[in-house]
Amino acid sequence: MKIWAKIIKDNEIIQDIIYEDYSEMKYLTYQKWVSDICNELDIPTPVIIPFHYKNFALFHNTHFKAADFVHPIDFDALRIEDCKD
Repeated sequence: MKIWAKIIKDNEIIQDIIYEDYSEMKYLTYQKWVSDICNELDIPTPVIIPFHYKNFALFHNTHFKAADFVHPIDFDALRIEDCKD
């Protein structure tokens, strides 16, 4: 799976990466992907709830807002999208 992760502030992408991991998609795998992405972007990892996983599984994207993070962030959102091969 290729995932495009974008940090968004004031409706602009301020940082992005392409993350690759070809493990089978499961809830725990999804949590690992988000954690790895956040480590690469050097941002806190958001609280991941089943809603985020279901959105990614059904719609191939998830949007984490500031309220999803325990620690303060200096951006508006983290968006991750499945990059179809």
